[in-house]
Amino acid sequence: MPQELKPSSLSLKKGDPPVFMQKKDDDMIACARHDTKRLSLLSTIDNNLTLEKDVRSKDNDTGYRTVEKPVLAEMYNHFMGGVDTLDQLLGTYQYPHKSQKWYHTVYHRVREVALVNGFILYRKASDLNKLSPKQFREAVIDGLLKNWQPPRKKVGRPSLLPELRLTERHFPDKHENPKYKPEC
Repeated sequence: MPQELKPSSLSLKKGDPPVFMQKKDDDMIACARHDTKRLSLLSTIDNNLTLEKDVRSKDNDTGYRTVEKPVLAEMYNHFMGGVDTLDQLLGTYQYPHKSQKWYHTVYHRVREVALVNGFILYRKASDLNKLSPKQFREAVIDGLLKNWQPPRKKVGRPSLLPELRLTERHFPDKHENPKYKPEC
C-alpha cells in the first residue's frame, strides 16, 4: 500500500468518498475508504470508478443512506461467496485435534478441501442431489473401505516350528498294546 493511503497519513471519516492512487504506467490501483471501518484494497483488474449504493441507516428517516462505493469493493463482495461457501462446508466437519506437527494440519486441511470439492462436483453432476454432505462423506468412507479386510488375530498359544514338532520323538503314534505308555 502506498504510504499516502495508510491510516497514519490519511484520516478518513464515515461518509468520505474513497481515495484512489495509481503509479504512472502501472496496472496496480490502491483504494482506501471508510464505511463502518477502514478498508484498503489493491487491484490489478478494476479501475477507480465508483457507484452509489443505498445502505441501511438508523440515522436517516427513510432508513437508508446513499454511499459512494468503489467498483472494486463491489466486485470483491460479489465474488466472495465461493470462499464463504467453502468455509461454511469446511466448518461443519473440521478435524477437532490440534497437532504440533505442521504437516498433520496441512494434510487434514487438504483432505477436507478435497472432500468438499468432491461433494460440490457430485452435486453439479447429479440431477437429483440424492446425498447430503454427511451421507456423501459416509459414502466416500464406505467406498475406500469396501475391499479392506482387517488382519485376523491368531487365537491360542504361539506354536513352535511345526517341522520340529512333527519329526522329533514326540510325534504321537498308536501302539498295539493299549497299556504301553512310553516316557516322553
